Amino acid sequence: MLGTLCTLITALTCVSGVTVVTQKPPVVTVRKGETATMDCNLGTVTDSAARWYKQIPGGVPQYVLRFYHGNSSPTYGSGFSSPKFTSNHQSTSDYRLIINNVEERDSAVYYCQTWDSSVKEYVFGQGTKLIVTSSSLSPPVLTVFPPSSAELQSNKATLVCLSSQSVPFADVTWLSAGSPVSSGISTSTAVQQPDQTFQISSHLSIQTSDWNMDKVYTCKVSLGSQTSEENINKSKCPTEENSKLTFQVTGPFSAHTDNMLGTLCTLITALTCVSGVTVVTQKPPVVTVRKGETATMDCNLGTVTDSGAGWYKQIPGGVPQYVLRFYHSNSSPAYGSGFSSPKFTSNHQSTSDYRLIIKNVEERDSAVYYCKTWDSSVKEHVFGQGTKLIVTSSSLSPPVLTVFPPSSAELQSNKATLVCLSSQSVPFADVTWLSAGSPVSSGISTSTAVQQPDQTFQISSHLSIQTSDWNMDKVYTCKVSLGSQTSEENINKSKCPTEE
Repeated sequence: MLGTLCTLITALTCVSGVTVVTQKPPVVTVRKGETATMDCNLGTVTDSAARWYKQIPGGVPQYVLRFYHGNSSPTYGSGFSSPKFTSNHQSTSDYRLIINNVEERDSAVYYCQTWDSSVKEYVFGQGTKLIVTSSSLSPPVLTVFPPSSAELQSNKATLVCLSSQSVPFADVTWLSAGSPVSSGISTSTAVQQPDQTFQISSHLSIQTSDWNMDKVYTCKVSLGSQTSEENINKSKCPTEENSKLTFQVTGPFSAHTDNMLGTLCTLITALTCVSGVTVVTQKPPVVTVRKGETATMDCNLGTVTDSGAGWYKQIPGGVPQYVLRFYHSNSSPAYGSGFSSPKFTSNHQSTSDYRLIIKNVEERDSAVYYCKTWDSSVKEHVFGQGTKLIVTSSSLSPPVLTVFPPSSAELQSNKATLVCLSSQSVPFADVTWLSAGSPVSSGISTSTAVQQPDQTFQISSHLSIQTSDWNMDKVYTCKVSLGSQTSEENINKSKCPTEE
């Protein structure tokens, strides 16, 4: 997505007159212990510094360092220091981030940002993805699901590949009869799990006729020199026609989680308390409003009272967009490109309490909005944990759900996994699971949305249950809500004959 986002940013900035920040290369792959470098050109800006931020998939941007060509050394954010992290410049607008002795935990997207004084705006580059590999990395563990029997009644089929791995990035490809597939693929960003691993899900849409021809499809996931592959085809996955339902499975998995905001807030709070930097707190974590209504979200800057609140919008997998900045002694906010009054505005309740107000909201306003401030006591930019804005509408189409039962291989153990795919018109939805009509509170993991070529979004959710519960023929329900629009899909063992 980095190239597409770069093109979008370039288009927007050319229209508004703001500088274009360009990062190269889009991806850097190095081995553990080596040095990673990435470059940033500030465009027309020659009188401002380059700031670097680290963001793991689904996480909050972390301030790494700031370097200005007139200075002898960078200034650093909490948790980052020399000699591991440093920077230099080749000209007044060309900067380089250098990361020495890299580790797997350095894998992330690194964004370069500058201040364009001509338009009074912070501008981000499109990001550089750093992938750190190691011979000690464990190969990805893959689980592959064939199409659901319901889908096979139509002209399309969906294959699902779930990868569990120790780093947040991997190269996911699909093959058909040994040849690379170039279309119909949707791969989500990784999200860190409670056990500190990362999960990626990839979906391949194919024609049912191709599946019925017994073509062999391969999901291939690579982490540097470590590669895992899983094949799947119809003859290996008997359908209900012969009372068999079989899946090719190589190991356990869990999909992404959308409960990241609270966890990340806790992490940020812990880090900032240790370093002495202020804690920026946003409330509420989620705002749900109907199209045409007004959305409000609050930001407390903690110990900071002498700096304003900047707001950034980020759709899942996208680059942060500068919305506005407001300081309590000013009469009105300063705006980023594409954002203006009266739709977007801000006010304050005290010198450390600010509110973002979005009027006449539309579906395209759905995003995570981050509040940021400058803590002059430690010379650091600090982000809040984010507020998710969900805009609903009666004109929204209900989500389209596809539910996959457990694999027969999993059923040989004491656990089973149900997978629910939701296709929808907005990036956020409320996904819940029910067991015999009662809400399930544990064992659920839901991904962030991935935008599709047709501008819809896809979310995957999985539920881990005990095999004994599945064998009791309990009815499980995947329920996805977009405001007043709700879709449900039931699944239970008797509807999914096994090899028995």
